[in-house]
Amino acid sequence: MQTKLKRLIKKFANRRFHELSEVCREATEKEVRKTPKRYDVINWFLQQTSQRRYIEIGVRNPEDCFNRIDASYKVSVDPGFEVDVNLADVKLTSDEFFDALKSGKLELPHSRFDVIFIDGLHHAEQAYRDIKNSVEILDTPGYIVMHDCNPPTRFHAREDYAEFGPAGGNWDGTTWKAFQRFRTESDLNSYVIDTDWGLGVIESHASAEEFRLDSNINPFYEFAVFESNRKQILNLVDFKSVKESNQ
Repeated sequence: MQTKLKRLIKKFANRRFHELSEVCREATEKEVRKTPKRYDVINWFLQQTSQRRYIEIGVRNPEDCFNRIDASYKVSVDPGFEVDVNLADVKLTSDEFFDALKSGKLELPHSRFDVIFIDGLHHAEQAYRDIKNSVEILDTPGYIVMHDCNPPTRFHAREDYAEFGPAGGNWDGTTWKAFQRFRTESDLNSYVIDTDWGLGVIESHASAEEFRLDSNINPFYEFAVFESNRKQILNLVDFKSVKESNQ
Protein backbone atom coordinates (compact mmCIF):
# COMPACT_ATOMS: atom_id res chain seq x y z
CA MET A 1 0.00 0.00 0.00
CA GLN A 2 2.81 2.40 0.89
CA THR A 3 4.62 1.69 -2.39
CA LYS A 4 1.40 2.29 -4.35
CA LEU A 5 0.86 5.59 -2.54
CA LYS A 6 4.40 6.70 -3.37
CA ARG A 7 3.82 5.88 -7.02
CA LEU A 8 0.60 7.92 -7.03
CA ILE A 9 2.31 10.88 -5.37
CA LYS A 10 5.16 10.72 -7.88
CA LYS A 11 2.73 10.47 -10.79
CA PHE A 12 0.80 13.51 -9.54
CA ALA A 13 4.02 15.49 -8.97
CA ASN A 14 5.26 14.67 -12.48
CA ARG A 15 1.96 15.68 -14.02
CA ARG A 16 1.91 18.95 -12.06
CA PHE A 17 5.48 19.72 -13.08
CA HIS A 18 4.58 19.08 -16.71
CA GLU A 19 1.58 21.43 -16.45
CA LEU A 20 3.68 24.19 -14.89
CA SER A 21 6.42 23.68 -17.49
CA GLU A 22 3.84 24.18 -20.23
CA VAL A 23 2.65 27.41 -18.60
CA CYS A 24 6.23 28.65 -18.38
CA ARG A 25 6.97 27.63 -21.97
CA GLU A 26 4.00 29.60 -23.25
CA ALA A 27 4.96 32.61 -21.13
CA THR A 28 8.54 32.45 -22.40
CA GLU A 29 7.47 32.22 -26.03
CA LYS A 30 5.13 35.18 -25.58
CA GLU A 31 7.92 37.25 -24.06
CA VAL A 32 10.44 36.34 -26.76
CA ARG A 33 8.00 37.47 -29.47
CA LYS A 34 7.66 40.98 -28.01
CA THR A 35 9.24 43.93 -29.77
CA PRO A 36 11.15 46.20 -29.77
CA LYS A 37 14.26 44.52 -28.41
CA ARG A 38 16.52 45.99 -25.73
CA TYR A 39 19.10 47.32 -28.21
CA ASP A 40 16.40 49.13 -30.23
CA VAL A 41 15.12 50.84 -27.08
CA ILE A 42 18.64 51.73 -25.91
CA ASN A 43 19.56 53.19 -29.30
CA TRP A 44 16.40 55.31 -29.27
CA PHE A 45 17.22 56.66 -25.80
CA LEU A 46 20.77 57.44 -26.90
CA GLN A 47 19.35 59.53 -29.73
CA GLN A 48 17.52 61.64 -27.14
CA THR A 49 20.84 62.69 -25.57
CA SER A 50 23.46 65.11 -26.86
CA GLN A 51 26.68 63.15 -26.25
CA ARG A 52 25.48 59.53 -26.60
CA ARG A 53 27.89 58.00 -24.03
CA TYR A 54 26.98 54.44 -23.05
CA ILE A 55 27.86 51.82 -20.42
CA GLU A 56 26.70 48.22 -20.41
CA ILE A 57 26.87 46.44 -17.05
CA GLY A 58 26.86 42.67 -17.53
CA VAL A 59 27.81 41.73 -21.07
CA ARG A 60 28.68 38.04 -21.32
CA ASN A 61 28.17 37.88 -25.11
CA PRO A 62 28.64 41.31 -26.79
CA GLU A 63 26.66 40.12 -29.82
CA ASP A 64 23.48 39.99 -27.74
CA CYS A 65 23.33 43.74 -27.23
CA PHE A 66 26.59 45.70 -26.88
CA ASN A 67 27.75 45.34 -30.48
CA ARG A 68 24.33 46.54 -31.70
CA ILE A 69 24.54 49.85 -29.84
CA ASP A 70 25.22 53.03 -31.82
CA ALA A 71 26.96 55.40 -29.41
CA SER A 72 29.65 58.06 -29.70
CA TYR A 73 31.45 56.26 -26.87
CA LYS A 74 30.65 52.96 -25.23
CA VAL A 75 32.23 50.69 -22.66
CA SER A 76 31.30 47.19 -21.49
CA VAL A 77 31.76 45.85 -17.96
CA ASP A 78 31.77 42.19 -16.91
CA PRO A 79 33.91 40.07 -14.55
CA GLY A 80 33.67 37.12 -16.95
CA PHE A 81 32.50 34.52 -14.43
CA GLU A 82 30.10 32.93 -16.93
CA VAL A 83 32.33 32.74 -20.01
CA ASP A 84 35.56 31.05 -21.05
CA VAL A 85 36.81 34.22 -22.77
CA ASN A 86 35.87 37.58 -21.29
CA LEU A 87 35.30 40.06 -24.14
CA ALA A 88 34.30 42.99 -21.93
CA ASP A 89 36.30 46.21 -22.08
CA VAL A 90 36.48 46.42 -18.28
CA LYS A 91 36.92 43.04 -16.61
CA LEU A 92 35.57 43.90 -13.16
CA THR A 93 32.44 43.29 -11.14
CA SER A 94 30.01 46.19 -11.26
CA ASP A 95 30.83 47.15 -7.65
CA GLU A 96 34.55 47.23 -8.47
CA PHE A 97 33.89 49.21 -11.64
CA PHE A 98 31.82 51.91 -9.97
CA ASP A 99 34.28 52.22 -7.08
CA ALA A 100 37.21 52.58 -9.47
CA LEU A 101 35.38 55.06 -11.72
CA LYS A 102 34.20 57.32 -8.90
CA SER A 103 37.61 57.28 -7.18
CA GLY A 104 39.44 58.19 -10.39
CA LYS A 105 41.40 54.93 -10.47
CA LEU A 106 39.91 53.88 -13.80
CA GLU A 107 41.31 55.57 -16.88
CA LEU A 108 38.28 56.27 -19.04
CA PRO A 109 37.72 59.34 -21.22
CA HIS A 110 34.39 60.00 -19.49
CA SER A 111 33.17 59.87 -15.90
CA ARG A 112 29.52 60.57 -16.68
CA PHE A 113 27.22 58.81 -19.12
CA ASP A 114 23.95 59.33 -20.95
CA VAL A 115 22.53 55.79 -21.08
CA ILE A 116 23.48 52.96 -18.72
CA PHE A 117 22.20 49.44 -19.37
CA ILE A 118 22.12 47.15 -16.33
CA ASP A 119 22.06 43.44 -17.08
CA GLY A 120 24.41 42.04 -14.45
CA LEU A 121 23.72 39.68 -11.57
CA HIS A 122 19.94 39.26 -11.30
CA HIS A 123 19.77 39.35 -7.51
CA ALA A 124 17.77 42.13 -5.89
CA GLU A 125 20.52 43.50 -3.64
CA GLN A 126 23.10 43.61 -6.43
CA ALA A 127 20.65 45.08 -8.93
CA TYR A 128 19.70 47.75 -6.39
CA ARG A 129 23.36 48.71 -5.87
CA ASP A 130 23.82 48.87 -9.63
CA ILE A 131 20.86 51.26 -9.90
CA LYS A 132 22.09 53.52 -7.09
CA ASN A 133 25.63 53.63 -8.46
CA SER A 134 24.36 54.31 -11.98
CA VAL A 135 22.24 57.26 -10.82
CA GLU A 136 25.39 58.90 -9.43
CA ILE A 137 27.16 58.96 -12.81
CA LEU A 138 24.14 59.58 -15.03
CA ASP A 139 24.15 62.88 -16.91
CA THR A 140 21.10 65.03 -17.66
CA PRO A 141 19.16 64.19 -19.71
CA GLY A 142 20.00 60.57 -19.10
CA TYR A 143 18.45 57.13 -18.90
CA ILE A 144 19.11 53.96 -16.95
CA VAL A 145 17.71 50.85 -18.61
CA MET A 146 17.55 47.64 -16.57
CA HIS A 147 16.79 44.25 -18.08
CA ASP A 148 14.53 41.50 -16.62
CA CYS A 149 12.19 43.68 -14.57
CA ASN A 150 8.96 41.94 -15.58
CA PRO A 151 9.21 38.18 -14.92
CA PRO A 152 6.12 36.45 -16.37
CA THR A 153 5.94 33.73 -13.67
CA ARG A 154 7.34 33.09 -10.21
CA PHE A 155 9.53 30.37 -11.72
CA HIS A 156 11.22 32.90 -13.97
CA ALA A 157 11.68 35.06 -10.87
CA ARG A 158 13.40 32.41 -8.74
CA GLU A 159 16.34 33.53 -6.62
CA ASP A 160 18.78 30.86 -7.78
CA TYR A 161 19.47 30.44 -11.49
CA ALA A 162 20.66 26.85 -10.99
CA GLU A 163 17.45 25.77 -9.25
CA PHE A 164 15.71 23.12 -11.35
CA GLY A 165 12.17 24.20 -12.12
CA PRO A 166 9.41 24.55 -14.72
CA ALA A 167 11.00 27.62 -16.36
CA GLY A 168 14.14 25.67 -17.26
CA GLY A 169 17.09 27.96 -18.01
CA ASN A 170 14.97 31.08 -18.45
CA TRP A 171 15.75 33.38 -15.54
CA ASP A 172 14.84 36.97 -14.65
CA GLY A 173 15.86 36.62 -11.04
CA THR A 174 14.69 39.17 -8.47
CA THR A 175 15.58 42.39 -10.29
CA TRP A 176 11.91 43.39 -10.08
CA LYS A 177 12.38 43.79 -6.31
CA ALA A 178 15.26 46.21 -6.85
CA PHE A 179 13.18 48.27 -9.25
CA GLN A 180 10.20 48.31 -6.89
CA ARG A 181 12.43 49.40 -4.00
CA PHE A 182 13.97 52.23 -6.00
CA ARG A 183 10.53 53.45 -7.06
CA THR A 184 9.48 53.72 -3.39
CA GLU A 185 12.58 55.77 -2.53
CA SER A 186 12.99 58.12 -5.48
CA ASP A 187 11.03 60.90 -7.15
CA LEU A 188 12.74 60.28 -10.47
CA ASN A 189 10.45 59.22 -13.28
CA SER A 190 10.65 55.44 -13.55
CA TYR A 191 8.68 52.87 -15.50
CA VAL A 192 9.00 49.49 -17.17
CA ILE A 193 8.54 49.08 -20.90
CA ASP A 194 6.56 45.91 -21.52
CA THR A 195 8.97 44.21 -23.90
CA ASP A 196 12.06 41.96 -23.84
CA TRP A 197 11.45 40.64 -20.27
CA GLY A 198 10.69 44.12 -18.95
CA LEU A 199 12.99 47.09 -19.55
CA GLY A 200 13.06 49.21 -16.41
CA VAL A 201 13.80 52.86 -17.18
CA ILE A 202 14.88 55.66 -14.84
CA GLU A 203 15.12 59.22 -16.17
CA SER A 204 17.58 61.61 -14.55
CA HIS A 205 15.85 64.70 -15.93
CA ALA A 206 12.27 64.12 -14.74
CA SER A 207 11.44 64.30 -11.05
CA ALA A 208 8.16 64.75 -9.17
CA GLU A 209 6.66 63.47 -5.94
CA GLU A 210 3.86 61.83 -7.93
CA PHE A 211 6.39 59.47 -9.54
CA ARG A 212 7.16 57.81 -6.20
CA LEU A 213 5.57 54.40 -5.57
CA ASP A 214 3.65 53.87 -2.33
CA SER A 215 5.84 51.57 -0.21
CA ASN A 216 2.77 49.94 1.32
CA ILE A 217 1.69 48.31 -1.91
CA ASN A 218 4.05 45.33 -1.47
CA PRO A 219 6.16 45.85 1.67
CA PHE A 220 7.38 42.25 1.87
CA TYR A 221 8.19 41.92 -1.84
CA GLU A 222 5.86 38.96 -2.30
CA PHE A 223 5.58 37.68 -5.86
CA ALA A 224 1.84 36.98 -5.52
CA VAL A 225 1.27 40.63 -4.57
CA PHE A 226 3.56 41.77 -7.37
CA GLU A 227 1.66 39.66 -9.87
CA SER A 228 -1.69 41.09 -8.79
CA ASN A 229 -0.38 44.68 -8.91
CA ARG A 230 2.19 44.36 -11.68
CA LYS A 231 1.07 47.40 -13.70
CA GLN A 232 1.10 49.74 -10.72
CA ILE A 233 4.29 48.45 -9.07
CA LEU A 234 6.32 48.61 -12.27
CA ASN A 235 4.45 51.54 -13.86
CA LEU A 236 4.16 49.22 -16.85
CA VAL A 237 3.90 51.04 -20.20
CA ASP A 238 4.35 50.38 -23.91
CA PHE A 239 7.18 51.84 -25.96
CA LYS A 240 4.86 53.94 -28.10
CA SER A 241 3.68 55.93 -25.07
CA VAL A 242 7.30 56.47 -23.98
CA LYS A 243 8.22 57.93 -27.35
CA GLU A 244 5.17 60.16 -27.33
CA SER A 245 5.97 61.49 -23.84
CA ASN A 246 9.55 62.30 -24.88
CA GLN A 247 8.59 64.36 -27.93
